[in-house]
This record gives sequence, C-alpha cells and structure tokens, in this order.
Amino acid sequence: MRYVAAGIVLVLITACHKSEAPADAKQLAAVLTGDAKGGADANPVCKLFDDDEMSKYSGAKLEAGTNAAMGCQWASPDGNGMTMINVVPMQYADSPSGAPGYRELPELGATGYVAEDMGGWIAAASQGDEFVKVVVTGPNASETTAIALVQETLKRRH
Repeated sequence: MRYVAAGIVLVLITACHKSEAPADAKQLAAVLTGDAKGGADANPVCKLFDDDEMSKYSGAKLEAGTNAAMGCQWASPDGNGMTMINVVPMQYADSPSGAPGYRELPELGATGYVAEDMGGWIAAASQGDEFVKVVVTGPNASETTAIALVQETLKRRH
C-alpha cells in the first residue's frame, strides 16, 4: 500500500510540475519581449519617443514602437532602419569592448560606451540600478546618433 501511495504522489507531482513548465516558459518569453508589461501603448519605454522622433535618429521612416527585449523597438517596414531601447537590471549590463569602434563614454558614467553593431551603432550607460542600451541602424546611424539617443533616453527617463 505504501508503494501505491508513493506512486500516486509521484505521478501527481510530475503532472503538476509538467503543467507549470509551459506557464513558466510563457512568462519568461513575455519578460524577454516586454509583453509582460502589456501592449506597447502601456510600455513606459515605448512612451519615451514617437515614431517621427525615432525616424530622425535612424534616417528611415519608422513605425510605432513595439515591445522588444525588455524595451521597445521602432522599425521601418522595408527593413532599412531601426532603433531599439532596452532597459535591464545592472546585473545584465554588457560591455562589448572587443567590438569595432568601441569607445568608453566616461561622461555617461563608468558603464558608458559606444560601439559598432551589425551595420549600426549601440550606446549604453547605467542609470541608477538599471542599464540603458540603444541601437540605431539606417542611413543616419553613427556613433554620434547612438550617443545622442542614449543621452536623450537617460534625460527622458528621469
């Protein structure tokens, strides 16, 4: 009888554990894409800029922001430009010091930097206990536009 009871408990634990896995995976996916905060209209990062403002940084006509990678992304429908802002806890701060064009930006703090990134530019800096990173691609993408976007993002988040 003990073995039967133990077997039933084991089956129940396994069944409960398996039913939680899809929910956990969905929750993780929602956090990574930003959807855990609701739609883009409720995403505070998407509210920082409108598509016309972001189009100036990229140089391409960008559409309204959408949830993306713990932040927001504005993309052109033809794939010729994009901007993205990610805000993550400091424990996830990165520093691609080996990337082409990498340069530290001490004026933005100890974690500030700019670098080339897959046909565009990235710039990042810490703000309080968060790490803010921007990506710019398109005709206007440059070290200067990436730095300007991260600086403006830091101002607007205050």
